[in-house]
Amino acid sequence: MQTLLPLDFIDPSHDALSGFRLQRFEVLNWGSFDQHPWILNLRGEIALLTGANGSGKSTLVDGLLTLLVPNKRRNYNQASSGSGKKERDEKSYVQGAYGRTRSEESYGSKPRFLREKASLSVLLAYFSDHTSKQDVTLAQVLWMEDGSARKFFVIADAELAIATHFAQCTRIADLKKQLKASGVETFEEFVKYSQQFRKRFGLQSEKALDLFNQTVSIKEIGGLNDFVRNHMLEKTDVQTKICELQESYENLTISHTAIQKARKQLEALVPLTGEAEKFAKLKNDLAVFQSFQRIAPAFFASKKLNLLIQELQSLDQHLTQTKHQRNESDRLLITLRQQEKDLDFAIKQDSVGQRLQELAREIEQCHKEVNRKLDVLIERRNSLTLVYPPTRTFAPFYCPFNEVSIQWNPVKMQIRA
Repeated sequence: MQTLLPLDFIDPSHDALSGFRLQRFEVLNWGSFDQHPWILNLRGEIALLTGANGSGKSTLVDGLLTLLVPNKRRNYNQASSGSGKKERDEKSYVQGAYGRTRSEESYGSKPRFLREKASLSVLLAYFSDHTSKQDVTLAQVLWMEDGSARKFFVIADAELAIATHFAQCTRIADLKKQLKASGVETFEEFVKYSQQFRKRFGLQSEKALDLFNQTVSIKEIGGLNDFVRNHMLEKTDVQTKICELQESYENLTISHTAIQKARKQLEALVPLTGEAEKFAKLKNDLAVFQSFQRIAPAFFASKKLNLLIQELQSLDQHLTQTKHQRNESDRLLITLRQQEKDLDFAIKQDSVGQRLQELAREIEQCHKEVNRKLDVLIERRNSLTLVYPPTRTFAPFYCPFNEVSIQWNPVKMQIRA
C-alpha cells in the first residue's frame, strides 16, 4: 500500500473544512491488515488513496463503508471485477481471506485465511468539527462465532484509538465493560447505532449514506435519472400522499366549521360574559359583606371592651379619689370628735357649764310636769263631756252655766296651783 499524501485542493482555513471531517481511520485484523492497528491520518483534509492491485485500497474503503452503511445495502469491492465483488463480505474480512488454494480432494479451490476464529477485528473512525470543537468516534468490533460474523457498535463523544481502548482486551464482555466504564455508548443493533451517529453528524436522511455507498468507488453511471431517483431522492408514495392530503383537507374543513361555530357561540356569550363578570363582582362583594357581618360582633365587642376598660379606669380613678376623700373625712371626723370631747370636758369643768346643765335638767322636769297636768286636764274635760252632753243650740248651754261655773272654780284653782 502506498503512503497517503494530503492534496492541497483547497485552503485548510476555508469554510469548506467546517463540519465533521474524518481525522483518522484505523483498522485491526481487517482483511490483510493483520497483527497491529493500521492507521490513516487524514487530519480532516482531502487525500488520494493509491496503490497496486491487491494492495488493500478497496479493503480500507469497505471498512469505512462497514462503519457507516448497513450490511443489507453495503456494496463491497465495487472497483474490482465481477467475481471479486461476490467473494467479499464481513466474514471474509474478519477471517483475513487473501487468496485461494487448490484442494485435491474436491478438485476445486478454497480461500486462505490469515487469522484464527478467536481474534477480534476492530474498525475505528475519528471525526472532529473544528468549528464547534466537538469530537465523535465510531467503531465496530467483529469476531467469528458459530461460523458467522458477530459484532457490536461503539459511539464516543471523544477521541478513541484502537491501541489504547480496544487492543488490551480479548474477551468481548471485558471489552464492553471497559468501554462503558469510560463513558462510551455501545449498541447491539445497527439501526440504533445509525440513528445516534446521524443525529450527531446532523444527517436528517439515510439517503446521504446510501449515496456515499454508491459513489465511493463507482466507475460509471448507467442512467442519471435512475441514479438520482434511486440514490439521491427520498422514496415517495404518491397515493399515500394524496390520501394524506385528502384527509388533511377534510380535517381543515371540519376545523374551519368548528371555528365558525365556536366564533358564533363566543359572540352569543359576550353579553353573558358581562353579566357573569357583574355576578362575580356581586358575589365577591357579598362575600366581603358576609365576612364583615361575621366579624361585626367581635368588632363591636372589641369597641365595647375598650369603652368598658376606659370607664373602669375612670371609675377606678374616681374610687381612688373617693377613698382619699373618705380618709380625709374620717381624719376630720376624728379631729372634730376629739374637739367635741375636749369642749364637753371643758364645759363640765366650768361653773357656767354646770349651771347650764342644771337649767337643762330643770327644763326637762318642767316639760314633764306640763305634760302630766295636761293629761289631767284632758281627763277632766272628758269627764265633763260625759256629765253634760253636747248640744246644737245655745239654750241648753246657758241654762246650766251657773252650775258649771260653780263647779269650775275649784278646778281652776287646782290648775293654777
